[in-house]
Amino acid sequence: MTEAQTTTNLPEWGAPEWEQMSSEEFADALYAKLETEEAALTTEEMDLVEQFWRNDIRNRRCALVFLTKPFSEIREQIENNRDFAVSAAAILDCIVPDKYQAIADLLSDAKRRLLVVTACREDMKEILEEAKEGIIETQA
Repeated sequence: MTEAQTTTNLPEWGAPEWEQMSSEEFADALYAKLETEEAALTTEEMDLVEQFWRNDIRNRRCALVFLTKPFSEIREQIENNRDFAVSAAAILDCIVPDKYQAIADLLSDAKRRLLVVTACREDMKEILEEAKEGIIETQA
């Protein structure tokens, strides 16, 4: 990730400068920091993240299947079936949690940005409620 893709460089929480600020000063300082953030991803990087997600569906599904079985059942199959053990080992090599953590971090950053900019509206509560209703309607 480039410097622009990292979270805003704020002092550690609990640092003296934050503790000396009123809640309004803190909010203003935080907002000022956020205003300097550049784009977190290029469209090309966004496409790479999406491509990884699409291409990795088989590995994700295989990894999740192992979570649908009791540990003792998986252990027994691996102990008694060499082909199954080799297949399990192949899946083990394909599971790369750090890539998913990076995606989770990007999504958290997107949520943070959207929350802060939405909070700038006086009708934030109504906007969030209307959006939630729209999501519920489309899922029904």
